[in-house]
Amino acid sequence: MKISELINYLRGIEAQSLENMQAHHRLRMQDLYLATCFHPNIKLESWLDRMDSRRQAFSDLYSTLNQDLVDLRQEIHNLIQQQSHQYLKRCEDQWLQKDREFEQSARVLNRTLDLKQDQRDRLRSLILKHQDWRWPGMIIRPAREDFISDMVSFDPLYLVDVNSELLEPALDRFNPIYRSRLCSYQVQEQQQENFLAQLPQAQFGLIFAYNFFEYRPMVMIEAWFRNILELLQPGGQLIFTYNDCDQPSGISVCERGFMTYSPGSEIMIMSQRLGFEILDQSHDSEIAWMQLAKPGNKISLRGSQTLAKVIARPK
Repeated sequence: MKISELINYLRGIEAQSLENMQAHHRLRMQDLYLATCFHPNIKLESWLDRMDSRRQAFSDLYSTLNQDLVDLRQEIHNLIQQQSHQYLKRCEDQWLQKDREFEQSARVLNRTLDLKQDQRDRLRSLILKHQDWRWPGMIIRPAREDFISDMVSFDPLYLVDVNSELLEPALDRFNPIYRSRLCSYQVQEQQQENFLAQLPQAQFGLIFAYNFFEYRPMVMIEAWFRNILELLQPGGQLIFTYNDCDQPSGISVCERGFMTYSPGSEIMIMSQRLGFEILDQSHDSEIAWMQLAKPGNKISLRGSQTLAKVIARPK
């Protein structure tokens, strides 16, 4: 069975409520007990004994059934874990083999998430809540999305991608004056290296990644998170979307080859292991996002926004 089939099967099992069934049958058993054991003139001791025995057997039966379901759920979880290791290895192998057809510029720019308006508004409200000129912000893979417009208050605002061509649509949204204030960077992502070392360390107040980690294997998501943690100042936050393969919709698009395998439960474990605090998460419909923070409180010594930059005088 595929993991998507196992997850759907598990959810069907978890939807079964023995408690409701047991409560219903307990009431019917009580009605029978009262009707047959409390006649004012008829006392059948053998019947009373048998009823007491049946009531106990009834209780024992539900205890056994409940334990059987617990064991079945654990068995399914074990099967999912076995398959999960295979999915993780396959995604990693594809990445290491440079199988990045879906990273071609034209394909990426036309690739969108099915984000409903209320979901978009919720993400925007998170960004707007944290925008502040007192510290820099970053958006990873801005592409053609409108979220960049909600981040212009960060000073400066950094635009980052692994392909410089994918930065152009975002840069082209702005007039030449503001565009000159944006800091755009192409980076070479590496699993074991600090590939964001050229960016200011421990300075960023917010880093936002949308429709990016959906196409990275877990080993690369961890590499990015490890680098991002170094970029954030204490109290700084990372907000990102991802393909939650703990959900049937997420594992389904993974199995069809559209996105990589990234269970939300594994991302949470990895994030906490690296040192992040988990502030919030959501997996509405087919969209999942998470909000992480670097422990501590944000501090800025800046008294105003940057009005100019220092350049070298020609000799």
